Amino acid sequence: GQDNGRPAIERTAAHSMKALVVKAICDGALGRLIPNTAANARTIDGAILIFWSQMHGLTLLLVDSLVGPSGKIEELSEGVLQGMLDGLANCIPEVPDGVWVGPPPAE
Repeated sequence: GQDNGRPAIERTAAHSMKALVVKAICDGALGRLIPNTAANARTIDGAILIFWSQMHGLTLLLVDSLVGPSGKIEELSEGVLQGMLDGLANCIPEVPDGVWVGPPPAE
């Protein structure tokens, strides 16, 4: 399937992370409440895609020692996260219709 044979623990973690981010977005993390409704699904997924992409990229840069030093990781991560939240507070791009974000939907 579309999960590329990922172990169940990884799929579960991905579902849990997406749920956590959806809750934060809906609860006002971007400066306003965004109800978790079908009408807002593409907007919420757009915010999730931006968040996940940026955090995943930063994680890979840190793992590959392309950003450092390691003693500054928390401070660096907080700054990147705040910059992303500030940007998303101004503009949340919708994902195109039919695009899914996070673990693939069940077939």
